[in-house]
Amino acid sequence: MLSYGAFVQDKKTLFKLFAPRATRVYVVIFDSAEAESGTEYPMIQDDPGRWTVEVDGAGYGSLYGYRLDGPSSTSHSFDPDVIIADPYSKTAVTQNTYRHVAKSLVVENRFDWQEDTWIKLDPRDAMICELHVRDMTAHFSSRAGNPGTYLGLVDPMQRGGIVHIKEMGYNAVELLPAMDFANVEVPYLDPNTAVHNTWNPYARNHWGYMTTFFFAPESYYASDGTDAPAAWNGMSGKAVSEFKQMVKAFHESGIAVIMDVVYNHVSDYDYHPFKYVDRGLYFRLDEKGDYIAKSACGNDTRTESAAVRQLILESVNYWMTEYHIDGFRFDLANLIDKESCKIIISEARKINPSVMI
Repeated sequence: MLSYGAFVQDKKTLFKLFAPRATRVYVVIFDSAEAESGTEYPMIQDDPGRWTVEVDGAGYGSLYGYRLDGPSSTSHSFDPDVIIADPYSKTAVTQNTYRHVAKSLVVENRFDWQEDTWIKLDPRDAMICELHVRDMTAHFSSRAGNPGTYLGLVDPMQRGGIVHIKEMGYNAVELLPAMDFANVEVPYLDPNTAVHNTWNPYARNHWGYMTTFFFAPESYYASDGTDAPAAWNGMSGKAVSEFKQMVKAFHESGIAVIMDVVYNHVSDYDYHPFKYVDRGLYFRLDEKGDYIAKSACGNDTRTESAAVRQLILESVNYWMTEYHIDGFRFDLANLIDKESCKIIISEARKINPSVMI
């Protein structure tokens, strides 16, 4: 069980957030994705830094976020006017803007895995196909029923995807980042934006290396995803079950699933929860309180802090147990502190001794 997030218990939902420097925290329940405000419930601090509240009726399908307030310092300044999504979101409803506005969705995780489990594969025998979930079937020539999606990737009645992967003789796939990420870039050459985009005329973050939520699959690749400007992705939370269907189908074909994961930094321009919960806790900052960015992506996560290390460990654990993921490729792994790297490998191997790292 995750340490934080939303937990449905009978007809109530328990919300838990770690915010050690906040003095007031509210969970906000929204009526719709478009709503800019909602019904607020004050949370209580039942343990140092841990804020909780139980809300009646906010069950599966509910949209929520957090509003925090507290004192300002060099390393953090609270903004009570901004409602953020849950850092532990199991799935999120996100808007197609470069700010990647998001609301957390209370989602049902149950899935019939039947007898599915991890693929036991000696890394020395691995034939790995690195692939982009969308690109593998997006073109009409793939003849996929759901082109560019998790389901399209494992559609057996098409020419690309899993059929092609099996014909090529691969026994493992490595998915380019498929955790929820900011998939829209700053508008190209727009003088009215805070950041002037002179480098990306497509105004897209196609490859997925701007992670937002470490526990949520990317909704853009689900059947309820869309790339329409300003539209909302993941309204029904289908990414959760469809990602699992994809993994199960690969396993049924004897193919292991490895995820390319980005923990060393987060998306740069969006309303990322880490930035509003506690910048000094989640990011490496200089003496002026500015981000340190050795990743060249705007910010580096402070993996050596207990909170960030715990979050990464729980994320790896979650993908292995909840989604039956067989292994991980850690992007810019040298930016993760060495002690955390050792612990991640050790804890992952306790869960599955055959995990590929």
